[in-house]
Amino acid sequence: MGPPLHVVIEAFLHLVAGLNMIYICYSAPAQGLMDEANRVGRSIYFSGWYDFPSDSKDVVTFLIRTQKTCEVSAGGIVRIDMEMFMAVL
Repeated sequence: MGPPLHVVIEAFLHLVAGLNMIYICYSAPAQGLMDEANRVGRSIYFSGWYDFPSDSKDVVTFLIRTQKTCEVSAGGIVRIDMEMFMAVL
């Protein structure tokens, strides 16, 4: 016979709680941060920066810096985002 039912239910609840913690504490905030970083670049690009006076062309430098992908990683080993969360599931 296998383990008692209450042990199986408790293990399942611990698994669900752990996945919930990964999502709430890591995946959702990291994905939100990456989405906002991508929106900054798009907003600057569509702001008409090419029509700005030459003394405010520093926006172009900022735009170039936003073209790098923004990602949050766990110790530089694995990227933390919704894709990783779905892979854990």
